Amino acid sequence: MLGGHEVTIDSQMGLGAVIELAVGALIALGLATRIAAFVASGQMAARGTSSSMEGRVRLGVLSGRPTKGELAVVYCFLFLMIACYGPGRASLDGLRGGDTTGR
Repeated sequence: MLGGHEVTIDSQMGLGAVIELAVGALIALGLATRIAAFVASGQMAARGTSSSMEGRVRLGVLSGRPTKGELAVVYCFLFLMIACYGPGRASLDGLRGGDTTGR
């Protein structure tokens, strides 16, 4: 149960939860950071602009009222920045000698 709703893997919410769990763990560990952050950015972009139950756009800037979709857009750009910059020296990719410079 998630917020009073049953969530299954084959639903959109369940798929989003699996994606967020997997890429969140990869980003936190610093393993395949660029790919994981790019996938997370796309998932947050989809979440931030998805339609609500009433058919209105979730992004408060477009609908005229705050709907918490703005935070998903901020995370979208944050993950995109991580995807461009890359992992740091203390990440698992950095410890095994991978590219950590972002260039």
